[in-house]
Amino acid sequence: MKRLLIPFAVLGMSFFLSACGGGESNMSNNTPPPPPKATWSNTKIVGKVTGTDLQLNNAYLGSFSSDFFGKTTLIQNVVSFDLSALVPGPKELFPDYYSSGCKGSNSDPAALVYGSASLNAYSVAGDPLGYIREKVVGGPDAALPEAALNRLYADRPFTYKGICSFKDEGGTTLTENVDITVQRGWNTLVFSRIGTVFTTANASPSDQIELAFTSFTPGAFIELEDEKLDFGSVDTVVVNANVVQAGNFSGTISLSTDIPALTVTPDTLTLSPLPKLAAQSGQASKAQAARLGALSLQPQLLSTRLTFKYTGTTNYSNQSFEVRVKDAGGEQVGQGNGHITVSRAGIDLYVYTYPLTLGRNSTVELPFVLTSVMGFGGTVIVGAGNLPGGVKATSQTVILSKDRPATGSLTLTSDASLKPGVTPVTITAQGEGRTASATLNLEVPKPAVVVSIVNAYNEIAVYQGGTGSIDVLVSSAFGFQGATTVKLTGLPEGVTAAPVSVQVKPMESTTLSIPLAVAADADLGTSSVQVTSLDSARPDGDGPPARLTVRPNRVSLGSIGQAGIVAGDTGIWVTRETYGNGGFETTLRHIVGGKDTAAISLTGTVYHLLSLPDGSVLASGSNNTWVVADKGAVPTAVAPNGAASGAVDHLGRIWFIQETYTGSGYQFRLARWTLPTGATETVDAIQAYGSGGQLFRSNNGRWMLYRPQYSAGGFKINVVTGEVSKLSLTNFFSSLALDDNGAVYFTENGPLQRINADGTVTIFNDTNPGILIGFDRENPTVLWSFYSNGIGRLDLNGNKFRNVTLGDTNRAALLTRGGIGVLTSEFSRGEGVNVSFLTILR
Repeated sequence: MKRLLIPFAVLGMSFFLSACGGGESNMSNNTPPPPPKATWSNTKIVGKVTGTDLQLNNAYLGSFSSDFFGKTTLIQNVVSFDLSALVPGPKELFPDYYSSGCKGSNSDPAALVYGSASLNAYSVAGDPLGYIREKVVGGPDAALPEAALNRLYADRPFTYKGICSFKDEGGTTLTENVDITVQRGWNTLVFSRIGTVFTTANASPSDQIELAFTSFTPGAFIELEDEKLDFGSVDTVVVNANVVQAGNFSGTISLSTDIPALTVTPDTLTLSPLPKLAAQSGQASKAQAARLGALSLQPQLLSTRLTFKYTGTTNYSNQSFEVRVKDAGGEQVGQGNGHITVSRAGIDLYVYTYPLTLGRNSTVELPFVLTSVMGFGGTVIVGAGNLPGGVKATSQTVILSKDRPATGSLTLTSDASLKPGVTPVTITAQGEGRTASATLNLEVPKPAVVVSIVNAYNEIAVYQGGTGSIDVLVSSAFGFQGATTVKLTGLPEGVTAAPVSVQVKPMESTTLSIPLAVAADADLGTSSVQVTSLDSARPDGDGPPARLTVRPNRVSLGSIGQAGIVAGDTGIWVTRETYGNGGFETTLRHIVGGKDTAAISLTGTVYHLLSLPDGSVLASGSNNTWVVADKGAVPTAVAPNGAASGAVDHLGRIWFIQETYTGSGYQFRLARWTLPTGATETVDAIQAYGSGGQLFRSNNGRWMLYRPQYSAGGFKINVVTGEVSKLSLTNFFSSLALDDNGAVYFTENGPLQRINADGTVTIFNDTNPGILIGFDRENPTVLWSFYSNGIGRLDLNGNKFRNVTLGDTNRAALLTRGGIGVLTSEFSRGEGVNVSFLTILR
């Protein structure tokens, strides 16, 4: 919000005109000498006005809501204004006087403030003459440049020290340095000025002031008593009017209008000089003012009757017009305003006056509607005039009946010579001696390109240490042709893209790909990226920005088998199936640091992989079981049914749920299978384990938990002692994990929870890790999980959570030496299958 710092007149806020910044009236030889210097008071403005011999009557402090706020009446040009009874209301008070546009220390920004540094003065007839300022002429502040007082009212005490910036009506930036202490009620400040820099402070009690008058720019203005001129069946309209003399203007003025067919008589008036200050006693002046006030009488402005005559054929509907006031030398010194309506038998033309734009070598349609006025009918020709160079328009002939409107459109065509700019084009409808016209702006934009990211609403993913690209659509707009350079903005740290140049033809579009280079240490996360061109009309981009996500480095694995991945002593193992030589063959690849250290081929399909404590891998097929290491595969005893989906303990034994048929039905027992002997033994046959459940293990292999698939509850297993205890779990558990102490952690589509030794549950508020995978093998406070389209990492030491976006994440394995290996997949159009990638996170 703009604040009032200097006089209304200086900022152009006077009733009629901006102030001239000077032009004081000369005093006559009979004018008494200026009064002595006077001191000031917070609640009074007192003194005789200097600098004019005009008779001043009413003066107003003024505000942004009203120029006539804060009235005082002068007697013999003497001001005696008691401010104590004047309390500014909500319309005058500003809520952010020293907040908006200000930087500094404000003890109470909520303070409501009003300020004024001048009185706007009027003649006895109500003519605006100029403004009065309290000029500092003595005391400590008199040495300041252009020092004057500023009256400020506040609804509460406050202090402010800082700098404020705002613009005047001409767009010039003004700066105000402020250091004030304000009390509740009226305060007196002093402001000074050097160029566009103002300084405001509390006025010194020793300052002496005089009331200095500055004239408004002389001029004359017409006030029409009725601003609406309605020419129905008449040719003339008579209106009462007042002539307002501003800045002591006098002399002969001429009147005309900006509508050629609208004239005004009398077309000349003579304005007498305004009254000078009379040499009469103070008592007489006071008595006269008292009588006028009691009778509510005031002298009138110069009044006259103006006759407007319209001789044109164009109909108007409340069309604004201007009465131009010129002095004897032909210089315009003022104006008046009105609205004209002409409704005669003829044509009413309506043109869709939305912004009309036309580029080079292009066309645009301009729709119009013709309506009969008072029974008009006949042939009407509609055309366009005042067209810029390089534009042609073909006139259109329309038959207009009195019963219904007629519609049509003009086609504007341009060539390559059309230059940018805005031209007021006149659309004219003529027929049977009648004319109607309308004006609209034809905008010819500068030839430009329109650049946008293709499919900007789809996420674009790149990977650390890799490359990528962003597709960009470049289109010619408004006849642009030639080379343009496009570049990407908003790229994250570590991602670079060189600008790309492309040739653009008029009325055509082209798509190009901007290559991306991604550093190995590029910042992970999502950024908003935009494409721009210096030849675009919008320097910040024409289309929506795209979401560019930088993901961790990944290794392409090609198509892998259903067994998924498991951790080795270092790195991970994955499988790949191929068909040949009459059957399936499975290759186990050991990947360390992104490279294969071993590739072991096995006959048949491998369905399950289990990590063994010595770093080798147990691979299970339909009729075969192998222990696989970098040196090769060693066949072992065939795993019993169910063992392949079991869990490995700290001694390398496989714990699983064994299913047997006893004649009366199936029984499910907790069993373990020992390598390399192949011996299977029952651990527990008492609990109701059921089928299709899942075994979870701690990283040290000393604790396990079995959760049945089709029944509630769960069983916690102490692998060392073989003890099995029942847990009160529900089927709604979304995921489970065990730490090396046997503590059970779970999620239930919400925060992480833990089952304590006494059966109570601890809830980790402000967490939502997703689907749990397990604890890190090197950092036991870190819990890994599947989260959204990536992996979550929750550090229980402070509940710090981080989500790493990876894409279509489906399988993961905790690495022996800490961290996690994650498989993601994408569909490969070239191979026609899903291709997998490996990402290692720490």
